[in-house]
Amino acid sequence: MLLFTAVAQGANWTNGNQLVDATIWRPGYHGFYVKAENYHDPEGCSKSGLRNLYLFDPSFDATDSITIDRLYSMILTAQTSGKKLHVFVDGCISGAPRISGLQMNQ
Repeated sequence: MLLFTAVAQGANWTNGNQLVDATIWRPGYHGFYVKAENYHDPEGCSKSGLRNLYLFDPSFDATDSITIDRLYSMILTAQTSGKKLHVFVDGCISGAPRISGLQMNQ
């Protein structure tokens, strides 16, 4: 399953070992944590307090609520089934990699 929310020049895929550990889903703040051994930050965004976290841009919630609901469903499915994700990251947001797309591994 593959879902792109945006495609930007210079964006990168993670290594595909992202196993969702905890989900953060509140208005304007969407994302998920992975354990340290599953974390990959190809954009070099990580700051000390936000290590192991991937975030969506807060404006995304307001502009495309249907897609954000689908992404939330994908993240929960990956978390409950133990499937790993590839995360397409496009820069940084608040010291964490900014999610632009997701792919669930089989």
